[in-house]
Amino acid sequence: MQADHLRQLVEKLGVAYGFERSIKLRHGSLQTDRFLMTVAKNTLGADAPARVFELCRELRISAQFLEAVEKHLGGADIVHFGFEADTPERCFYKCYLEFQKRGDAPQLLHLAFKWNARDNTDQVIARYMLYPRLEHASILRRIAPMYAREPRREAWDVTCRLLSAAGRRAPAEELMYLEVEEDGTGRRSFDLNLYRAGLTVADLDESVDPLSRHFGVDAPAFRALLAPDRARPLGHIAGGVDRHERDFLTIYFGVEGRR
Repeated sequence: MQADHLRQLVEKLGVAYGFERSIKLRHGSLQTDRFLMTVAKNTLGADAPARVFELCRELRISAQFLEAVEKHLGGADIVHFGFEADTPERCFYKCYLEFQKRGDAPQLLHLAFKWNARDNTDQVIARYMLYPRLEHASILRRIAPMYAREPRREAWDVTCRLLSAAGRRAPAEELMYLEVEEDGTGRRSFDLNLYRAGLTVADLDESVDPLSRHFGVDAPAFRALLAPDRARPLGHIAGGVDRHERDFLTIYFGVEGRR
């Protein structure tokens, strides 16, 4: 119900939007009920702020978070609305503000507000820092400490393999590498945008078995989940340790344009 509510609210805006699905692997689970809906702020017209605030209110954002969205929305170019079912009883709405990329210095790309759909006091702010134009080795050096405490290496090996595959299609400096921090949590994670490399979901084929072993999920079920989308773009991957100190890997499919 919460996911449908968000879809309906974005569709009611009456503008073109991007729809991006993802799958998150955690120990013993494959989470599939998660997506992002992306809207360019300038398509919302002169009353864009009011329309964004009203949508957030409909999703029962807290007053504290709404005030922060109002403070930062003016500098944003794109707004992403997201949904994630952490468990059947615990679902999260998300509002990401995306800011224009400037220069080659590390910079804030996304400011994200995430809250429990049933209890908006269960909330967190995340900051996605972009590190532009990093070489292959520099990206790996930044990711490596996130896996330093992990006794098993499969997720690290898959990340290295995908980065190498992407590097054969596009210079690593053209990929977008981000690191994520959440206020008041121990999250240590990265997000690697692979769109410019032109990889597809089929490029994950050799990663299914090691990831299934690492996260303790059923490999045939994981493979069947990916099968209908093998020809779709592999958008980006995210991994590391979440706010609850849980190892994870998220796979994002290519964005679909909708209206």
